[in-house]
Amino acid sequence: MPLVEAGRTDTYQVTGALREYLFPLQEAGIDTLILGCTHYPFLARQIAEELGPGVRLVDPASATVRAAKEELCRLDLAISGIRPISHCFYVSSRPDAFRAAAGRFLKKDIGPVRQIDL
Repeated sequence: MPLVEAGRTDTYQVTGALREYLFPLQEAGIDTLILGCTHYPFLARQIAEELGPGVRLVDPASATVRAAKEELCRLDLAISGIRPISHCFYVSSRPDAFRAAAGRFLKKDIGPVRQIDL
């Protein structure tokens, strides 16, 4: 994952790692792969190319967002209308690295990142 965090998703190292990790899944004949890590969606194109058109990729993030929205609505906590958006980011380690990586992926400065102990 350090390559993804560094924004180096189109490198021969990534391609080699994907081939190594995906080969057993291809051999097993999978038809669906759940992208079960926050880093994997950034590699979805490369994963899809490696696995081919017969394997469906599922990004659980969209389902998680839908479930969160439903729960907020059920609890009457959903925001209605347009309001200014603010974000707070908390990480368990390396806040500077997170801020840099998030800025690259989101293409904007995300502001302060706070480190917490869990």
